[in-house]
Amino acid sequence: MPWGTDTGSVDVVNTTVLPISKYINNLSYTSFNTNYLELPTSNYTIDITDVSGNRVIRSYDFILKRLNLAGKAITVVTSGFLKQSQNSNGPSFGLWYAMKNGGKLIQFDQSEYARVQIIHNSPDLSVANVDLYVDNKLVKKDFNFRTSTPYLDLKALEPVRIDITLLTALLVLKVYIILPLLLI
Repeated sequence: MPWGTDTGSVDVVNTTVLPISKYINNLSYTSFNTNYLELPTSNYTIDITDVSGNRVIRSYDFILKRLNLAGKAITVVTSGFLKQSQNSNGPSFGLWYAMKNGGKLIQFDQSEYARVQIIHNSPDLSVANVDLYVDNKLVKKDFNFRTSTPYLDLKALEPVRIDITLLTALLVLKVYIILPLLLI
């Protein structure tokens, strides 16, 4: 998997589920990984990060299920530049794959998700312990003051609804606050 000349060394990380899995470590331009990586035919979010893991360079959706790749081998490569203006306005950076029988390279879509961590930092005793819902799905039960969720992959460029609820004396859920968000 050769990288663009302006990416520096990178790691390839599966961030689909926790714990995060690092597939390739410290890969640099002109190097490639000869290890065959066998993945179940599923859908993945793959991040290309700097070697510290602190900066996501790009995030891609590996929609292997939809591509009908069960039992098939592909080769994944990168092409293009992160900083096009500094590279003769060359093509933009992308992640591509080739089928084993050849043909045109096919580009993976850049991820349509945003990584979000929600932090409960309200010292108000009336909301010291709440439940957190994202798009009507329970994400964190008994969400306590000064705690946080793990990173969540939420749809970008679409409205996201966050509900914070608490138990009343009658044990009926009461919606405390609704936050409509648009992640970009």
